[in-house]
Order: sequence, then C-alpha cells, then structure tokens
Amino acid sequence: MYATLLTGLDGAAVTDYRVTLTRSGFSSPVSTAADLRGLTPIVLRRALRRAGTRLHEPYHSFEAEVPADALAPVTAQLAALGADFSGTTGGAPGWLITVSYRPGGCGRPSCACRG
Repeated sequence: MYATLLTGLDGAAVTDYRVTLTRSGFSSPVSTAADLRGLTPIVLRRALRRAGTRLHEPYHSFEAEVPADALAPVTAQLAALGADFSGTTGGAPGWLITVSYRPGGCGRPSCACRG
C-alpha cells in the first residue's frame, strides 16, 4: 500500500490520505496473504482514480527589491523564467517586485544577492 501511495497515479507521492478497509472478501481456505498484497495496489489505484485525485504543482512566491534602473532587466528575466507578477510598488530610488513562480515539475528557481 505504501509503495503505491509513494508513486500515486502520476508518479508523485500521495499525501494527506486515509485508507479504510471496509470489505476484503478474504476467505481463509481459498485466499492467501500474497493475494491481498497483490490486489492492494490495483484496488488502491482504482480508488484514487474514482476519488478524482489531482496533482497540484508547487508554488513559490518571493519579493525582490531592485534599483529603479534595474527594474526592466530584472522583470524581463523573471518573466522569461515563467514568473507571474502580482505587483510592483515604489519608485526612485528602488522598486519592490512581488513574484509567483510555478516550476511545472521541472527546474528550480534560484536567487542570489550580488553587489
């Protein structure tokens, strides 16, 4: 069961779950423990599909304070990385940029302070 939940339907781990066995159909003279172990992943995947399980992407949010003359190149670079801007505030001598980023399952944003 745990191995199935580690890979989920889309290859990502299923989190925040509760599994309750309501009926097993186990018959001592006919069924074995191996039968239960073999069927559990199949039944669990079917239950995840029927439950409408969805995969949500990670979401990163950060703010950057930049000098006024760097606003255009910084926002251009962030936009090229797929950032969504939820706002800018300020003016001379600096601006505060609020950014959201959804990596789409690949790549990792990185930030560095220089200067």
